Amino acid sequence: MEKERRKFSREFKLNAVELSYSRANIKELAHELDVRPELIYRIGVGGFMISNFNTLEIILIMLYIACGSFF
Repeated sequence: MEKERRKFSREFKLNAVELSYSRANIKELAHELDVRPELIYRIGVGGFMISNFNTLEIILIMLYIACGSFF
């Protein structure tokens, strides 16, 4: 039987990216989030999936990377 493909919300993706920058072990984080490590790399560490984010979210992500936090 084929597994149903999951869709992740923008909030989930942003949270995963934020958590990935504060963790040394992405594999453990992926296990906690119940996703494959490749997903975290694809949406954050290894390059953003820009098409899944709107302009404001991209700006916030860039600010987070530059400053280390959203505020």
